[in-house]
Amino acid sequence: MLDVEARQSWLTEIKFRQYIHRALCDDLRPIQREWAPFTLILAVAEPPKEWTGIVQHIRVFTVEADTRLDQQFFGDRGARLQDVFPRLGTRWEEGTIQKAQDAILRIASREQAEGNR
Repeated sequence: MLDVEARQSWLTEIKFRQYIHRALCDDLRPIQREWAPFTLILAVAEPPKEWTGIVQHIRVFTVEADTRLDQQFFGDRGARLQDVFPRLGTRWEEGTIQKAQDAILRIASREQAEGNR
């Protein structure tokens, strides 16, 4: 992710999942070994109960080399997009991020329906 105006960048991985499962942790470990520290933006159709708020399907995680990737990490270590990328707060209303979440959920449900055929 690149913020040209602020001259900042973040090494970022984006994942879409139906729900958080052990295979996600397994998928991320090689990335963690090569990239850490990096930012993970995770969009989940069925979020854990700990994810609350209007935008409850998208969370951002900072993954360090020594981060233990497990269900607990994904349950309680995530943050809102605006909290990790503060400049979004001045540009994006919560409603804009909610629209992005809704679009992601529509795509995920379409892909799931096609997979069930």
